[in-house]
Amino acid sequence: MRNALLIAHIAAAVLLIGPATFAASAFPRQAAAAGDGDTTALGAARVLHRVSRGYGTASLVVGAIGVALAQQSSWWSEPWVWVALVVFTLASILLLVVIVPTQARVLHDAERSAQVDAAAKARLHSTTGLYSMAWVVVLALMVIKPG
Repeated sequence: MRNALLIAHIAAAVLLIGPATFAASAFPRQAAAAGDGDTTALGAARVLHRVSRGYGTASLVVGAIGVALAQQSSWWSEPWVWVALVVFTLASILLLVVIVPTQARVLHDAERSAQVDAAAKARLHSTTGLYSMAWVVVLALMVIKPG
């Protein structure tokens, strides 16, 4: 059972978190170009927003499988598990509460052929950078298992 959960956990992380992270990171550039009237970039920004929202929401299953895996493996006493769970939670909140709604506002402006708000674009760049770095931290915790 442990091996099945581990495979599911890794596969879900790769297949769900990977695309959400890429889409969130690629969105600001496409949205800025869309705001300048590039209709191809507007289409790309729409798709990237949908991927960020959809895969980001679906990626919550990675945490659920991780909790089941920790339970199955008796890892609850390991500090790295708790730190990884906290970082996972914060990254998910960052994506779903900050990044996706900001993308929606920026996309709305771009669809009206309005210039993308520079502050919103900067916020997206910084928050998507933090979001991406959170997954590097979680990955390091999973591999190194400190403590």
